[in-house]
Amino acid sequence: MKKASLALATILVILTSCKENKSTKETESTKQIIATDNPDSLIGKKAYVNPVDNKTYQTEGEFKEYHPDEYKKYDGPVQPLQIILLTDQNKIPAMINIDTLADFIKGADDVVIKQLAAVKDTGEILVQFTLFANKKAGIRMSYKGNLKTKDLTLVSNKLEAYGSRIRTKNDSCILQGLYGINEKKQ
Repeated sequence: MKKASLALATILVILTSCKENKSTKETESTKQIIATDNPDSLIGKKAYVNPVDNKTYQTEGEFKEYHPDEYKKYDGPVQPLQIILLTDQNKIPAMINIDTLADFIKGADDVVIKQLAAVKDTGEILVQFTLFANKKAGIRMSYKGNLKTKDLTLVSNKLEAYGSRIRTKNDSCILQGLYGINEKKQ
């Protein structure tokens, strides 16, 4: 189990995990939870209001951050910034082989990097993947910045084609990839 977790962590810039709470309504108990809708500020928070599907995801403790031993910085305008697991990380190995998931993430990164390589605009895209056992992956996106609709549509179409091949063993697994385009991150 430790070896599988390490294999996934070695290819990811940042990995966070949580448990989903389908309710997005604020209650007395959730007022006390530190929440964010910004994936860049998840660490130390207990809830994440997802800008892609407007659901609130919570963790029993805090979101955790994992770094690979060696971060690979890509040449070019597109940088994978973060991977966010919206499925409890302890349940993932029963749903999908960790190496398969890691390969899927690397492949998705390659699709986004290739499709947006010539883009001159700046911004970020957040791609949400819902992986299923019996059907192709669901792809949803949100973005901020000055990105063009035609570029985003092209990325979405290519990711849908790419995601048509992956399946979980059972149940669904939800994760997101955050990408910076022509942005300098400190």
